[in-house]
Amino acid sequence: MSRSSKASLLVYGAFFLFQLPVHASQPLVTLRLSELGVEAAGVGAMLGLAGLLPALIAAPSGQLADRVGPVRQAAFASLTCTAGFVGLSLAASPLLVAVFTALVGLGHTVGVLAYQSFVASSGVVRDRVQAFGWLASIIAIAQSVGPATAGALADRFSLVTVFAMSAGILAFSLVGAPVLRFGERATGGREARIRTALKKGWWRESSLPFAVGATLLFALSYNVRLSYLPLYLEAIGYSTAEIGLLFSVQAVSSFAIRSQIGRLARWLGQRQTLIAAFAVSVPVLTLIPFLRGYATLLVASLILGAGNGIMHPVTLAAATISMPRDRHGMALGIRYAILRLGNAVSPLLLAAAVATMGLAGAFYLAAALAGVGAVNTWRANGHEGASDEGERYAEV
Repeated sequence: MSRSSKASLLVYGAFFLFQLPVHASQPLVTLRLSELGVEAAGVGAMLGLAGLLPALIAAPSGQLADRVGPVRQAAFASLTCTAGFVGLSLAASPLLVAVFTALVGLGHTVGVLAYQSFVASSGVVRDRVQAFGWLASIIAIAQSVGPATAGALADRFSLVTVFAMSAGILAFSLVGAPVLRFGERATGGREARIRTALKKGWWRESSLPFAVGATLLFALSYNVRLSYLPLYLEAIGYSTAEIGLLFSVQAVSSFAIRSQIGRLARWLGQRQTLIAAFAVSVPVLTLIPFLRGYATLLVASLILGAGNGIMHPVTLAAATISMPRDRHGMALGIRYAILRLGNAVSPLLLAAAVATMGLAGAFYLAAALAGVGAVNTWRANGHEGASDEGERYAEV
């Protein structure tokens, strides 16, 4: 195994250590607020406000990665998340729980962008989509195994004990800083620091508008599966276990695609891969309100999972492919902010569709947004940011 391969494995391992406790404990924050006497509406409002912070600080966090480098930023992120979970383990009031939850969200955003910035600035362009695919897969694994493990531990001990355990794991994730330092040296990553002045009109000439547009339309359309697909499945008579299996199928499909996303993007081209992800979602989302059989719903879940598997790695790579290396963090931060904004706005748009057309309206609107995404991506033909020949563009 080459030195760069070893470095990549170590970086992915450190990223998993950072992701696992955060995703494992997310559902437990809701339970902790309920335990402290907060009503359901209050829980939603407090977590919603806390969730706005990542969207607000994403762009500045990306710029920070360009200025100080991913090594120090990853260390800061681990320390911030550790402090947040220590606070959660000690907090005895709903307000303090919300404050420390926001602190964890801040640290998590900073950390994600640190690792993404490292991936974008190391290795060669043609491998970037696959590298982002592995990062996204690690998040999916943490989301799959984390909550179940944390729930079992909370039943055995207590919520605050799990928060304390999470703080311990995140303190150990500080190993990510020296790992990233080793990775920079092994993979040719840059010692960040902004040196490149962006020329006038850089936004129009870069890949970023293309990546941001695809990310936003994806977030607006794809969130229907989280907001309304469970309600639809419950309404047609499926049990919680059967619904859970369909979501597990989506996760497996997403992971399978991400494990091969580099080859797929090179075979079809990045732009064509995105078009396919949007295009196949349109008929699936349109037909879901008419599907009743479990076999057809399984097929729909496989397709939706594949679309999710494609979108994140490809748009992450597209955001950076025509940007100088010392501006990758800024590009990734802008994309992340748009993703979080889309996640926040999507439930409101879908709710409006449900209010006017019923539950099926959410799926029709999501299908329409996916269709707009396919057309928008197709129209990007010839745009240098959407080009499949990223090797041509500045790696300054």
